[in-house]
Amino acid sequence: MTEERTRLLREDAALVREALESAGSYRFSEDLRTRMAAAGLSSAALARRCSATHTAVDKWCRGTARPNGKERMKLLGMALEMDEEALNRFLFRNGYPRLYVKNPLDCAAKRLLHSRGGRADNAVLYEEILERLKLSGFATSPADRKGSSGAMSQELRGAVEEPEFSRWLERHRDDFRADERRLRMDGEMTAFLRLYLGEASVHELVSTGQLSAPLKSTLYEILSGRPVLVRTLREKLIALGWQLNLTDEELDTLLTLARLRGVTEAETRLERVQLIALGLAHEHYPGYELANLEQVSRRLKGLKSAQLSRIVREHVENRLPEVRSLMNYYERRSGARERCFERHYTAWSDHSMADYLRDLLRVLEAEGTLARGEAEPLLRNLGGAQTEENEP
Repeated sequence: MTEERTRLLREDAALVREALESAGSYRFSEDLRTRMAAAGLSSAALARRCSATHTAVDKWCRGTARPNGKERMKLLGMALEMDEEALNRFLFRNGYPRLYVKNPLDCAAKRLLHSRGGRADNAVLYEEILERLKLSGFATSPADRKGSSGAMSQELRGAVEEPEFSRWLERHRDDFRADERRLRMDGEMTAFLRLYLGEASVHELVSTGQLSAPLKSTLYEILSGRPVLVRTLREKLIALGWQLNLTDEELDTLLTLARLRGVTEAETRLERVQLIALGLAHEHYPGYELANLEQVSRRLKGLKSAQLSRIVREHVENRLPEVRSLMNYYERRSGARERCFERHYTAWSDHSMADYLRDLLRVLEAEGTLARGEAEPLLRNLGGAQTEENEP
């Protein structure tokens, strides 16, 4: 790595450290231990409530493992006596979508929590409902029917007794877009992605190095309307945002369309590092945002969703003049530091913001700001093997 690039990255790493000093971070293990203490629960007692082993709960408490998937996290929240609002916050904070009326399993949880609130035996009762109504095998429809979520939620509140709930499930079978592990994206999600991906196929984008191979199958599923695995979706969409040079606002829109927590709602230390780095990258080079806005502006005419068109058009109209002014100022005032960033992390070298993040994370690990291996899941999604030349 050249001396000027090393200096640039270390200066940015110092800014990241400074920003982190005053910021707390969410830790699942700490949250779990606090909630268990408040409820007076041992590992064994909690395990019995949520159909887990006490060994698994011990690992969750130590931070060496986490519940595997939204259903396991949902059962844990119920076992900790959370009501619907608290459970939604708990799921969202840990990277999963809130209870979703177009997911039949989530509907069972919503119905239970509507009538009972947070109680110690909710997790057990929830599993009994799933078994009795055979909801674990309740298939979602491949049809792109879009029943109103608001109307479905209102009806669900009235389906108090089990026969009514069963009839409600059957009546809305074609509206469900999610099951135990997978979620089908709405058309708005696909349309928004296409604005930034362009007309090239996913295969072409991966083959030319514009997107990393680990994102390939997820993108195929989203764009073809097939159900997507929820467990790793948020992390992959954030990695995609880095590779598409999105701003925090654009990435938040993408995550919101997937019903996931935004990048600006950073909870963990690594998420905070990413948010700070995202701001630094766009501060270094406003050309990232300008190129995307001009591209989106050209493609807006083909957008069929009136609501999404309005949101995107407003964003483009508000930001484009401002970013053009920023770029003009940048061109007049940029110096050695800005040119260094351009040479290594923009089209000058056929690289993107993802390459900048990858190198910055390595520096932060080398300096001890991040633990060794802490960023590996993110780095795998970003793709690109580390080489000697990449080493800080």
